[in-house]
Amino acid sequence: MQATSRMPTLLFMAALVLGSVGPVGAQEGQAMPGVINTKCRRSTDLRGSLAKMTVGLGFKNKGKEPVSDYYFALPKALADNLVSMNITGAGKKPMEFVPAPGVDGGGGAVHYKVLLGAPVPPKSDAVDLQVYMMFTNVMTPKPPAVAQGERQLVVFRESHYWLTPYPTTVMYSEVLVAGDVEEYSKQDPTEKKGKTIIYGPYNDVPAYAYSPSMVHFAHDRAFVTATSSSRQITVSPWWSEVRVREDVFVRHSGAALKGAFNRAEYQTKPKTSARSAAASLTALLPREAKGFYYRDDLGNVSTSFVTKNAAHSVMTLRPRYPLFGGWTASFTVGYTLPLSAAASFSEGRFRLSLPLGVSLEDVAADLHSVSVTLPEGAHDIKVEALPKGYEEARSASRAFLDLAPRTTLTLSARGVPPG
Repeated sequence: MQATSRMPTLLFMAALVLGSVGPVGAQEGQAMPGVINTKCRRSTDLRGSLAKMTVGLGFKNKGKEPVSDYYFALPKALADNLVSMNITGAGKKPMEFVPAPGVDGGGGAVHYKVLLGAPVPPKSDAVDLQVYMMFTNVMTPKPPAVAQGERQLVVFRESHYWLTPYPTTVMYSEVLVAGDVEEYSKQDPTEKKGKTIIYGPYNDVPAYAYSPSMVHFAHDRAFVTATSSSRQITVSPWWSEVRVREDVFVRHSGAALKGAFNRAEYQTKPKTSARSAAASLTALLPREAKGFYYRDDLGNVSTSFVTKNAAHSVMTLRPRYPLFGGWTASFTVGYTLPLSAAASFSEGRFRLSLPLGVSLEDVAADLHSVSVTLPEGAHDIKVEALPKGYEEARSASRAFLDLAPRTTLTLSARGVPPG
């Protein structure tokens, strides 16, 4: 975001740079005939509270015409809970992609189109792609409620095959889980090695092949989601600082607590009486941050502390009570930054660089917004490097003793990953 001031000696420019990209914009099209996947290797990591999937693909153009796009699909249950997606090509070069609503493979699958840039000629060497995805709310508690001292079990449902509109020569999948496996689906060849389940290799898999898979396992992580996260940033050149306030509403979407909460048991046996409860949350804040505070509806919460590493100020937030499945909490975190740590001056303009994503570690947000209030008189405002999926709105306001309105930019998005 860039802004220049009407005062010749006070110029502002702000660039909010961050975030994983979620696909936006739609282009219709059909998968090119003649394309085949030479290989597909998929890894699904279920060891955290968010599911992370990496798919390594290789494809060839065996048709008669050059191919400019590559298509793939996600089952609707995954696509509805997608919070980030990144695609790279050879040399880890980032690849552009857009939804492809005009492609219909049946079954309600959601299609995406990768823009290859240079067309792939017929009978050329295989082209490699890597797809990185993150999902929230795709591990379901089973049973849906547990007693305070019981372990949490979850189930993950997907397919033994990667959903693709192209035939695949060789396909292989692995699922990494957090704890002991209760049961899992089998489609030969299937192998279990400790906490890893390996499916395949499957040879000559047809396009849109689908075979329901299931893994039921123990998972003691807290499934915390920010139902709403709002960050308000105020730039104050007169005090040479940037003030930041974050209002967060969180919910534990794991197995609900069966019966009443026993605090005495929790205090004497915290590791076994609240296995999947969230006793604390971690906020990764700018390293230069200072003047921290942590509050809830009752006032200041003193059970928090801050450490610093090479990249962040790490703020550990301990709520007044552990967060069990089905429970919610709301709180506010605030801090200040020296203006010199967030702003730079170049070519008659100021550039403001601030984090944009969700600050809570391993927590995605259903709805996330960032509001930036610029100094009085700032104008010619430009937003740079805004991730896809964000909407921008502008408003004007006045503070005490202001002679001119202040511009506030509000950037909002749904399904935002941590970081």
